Amino acid sequence: MGREHIGAKVARINQDSCVKCGICYERCPYESIYIDNEVNYVVNELTCEGCNVCGLVCPVPGTITLELVRSEVIREATTKYGFPLISAQVDVGRPESGKLVTEEKEWARKNNERRRSRPHDR
Repeated sequence: MGREHIGAKVARINQDSCVKCGICYERCPYESIYIDNEVNYVVNELTCEGCNVCGLVCPVPGTITLELVRSEVIREATTKYGFPLISAQVDVGRPESGKLVTEEKEWARKNNERRRSRPHDR
């Protein structure tokens, strides 16, 4: 059992409408836009913070959009010894690690309360 959190945003450049002016490349405060071998401007999803500076400076409306991406996952499992295990993973380049740790601890607390409330687990 697990839960994915979709909440971080990254920029995407529509290559069909991009005029390759380079303004987004020049203005990105995180240097997250690069030029590939085919001279396309591409966003590095690992370093993009989703600030939308690139979208605001782009002269072609709608060419650069922000899209939601998975930022973390929390899993609940049972070990081969029968113990509950709660684990969490923050995807590379995503914020919210403190929030994830807090949520992971809350899952563990609730799991422990459920186990204690069952008569056969006492």
